[in-house]
Amino acid sequence: MKKRIFLSGMMLSVFTMATASESNVVTNQPKLGEATDNNAPELVLHEELSRLEVEEEIDLGFDPYLYLPEDFNPYEGMVLPVKDIVVYDVEEDVELDFDTTVYLPEDFNPYKGM
Repeated sequence: MKKRIFLSGMMLSVFTMATASESNVVTNQPKLGEATDNNAPELVLHEELSRLEVEEEIDLGFDPYLYLPEDFNPYEGMVLPVKDIVVYDVEEDVELDFDTTVYLPEDFNPYKGM
């Protein structure tokens, strides 16, 4: 059960990050102490929202391309499709320290309706 919750959380965070990175909606929240008509954030659509990426050059002291294969692609496999995520359902036996029949109705059938 813990593994299932962990995997579900990981899938949710990956999906949320992927959705957020593709989104072009920005929230303009009021600054602290700023008076507003209501406390709800205002959504503003930006058509040309840009992102600044800083690429730093790192000097390794040697040419790493001499040690890589000719068809090497450093960006291969960077995108993880959701369909490729495999979730394993592991059944875990739960052992309770009390008799549950005391708390259930006499005619209780857990398989009724299945």
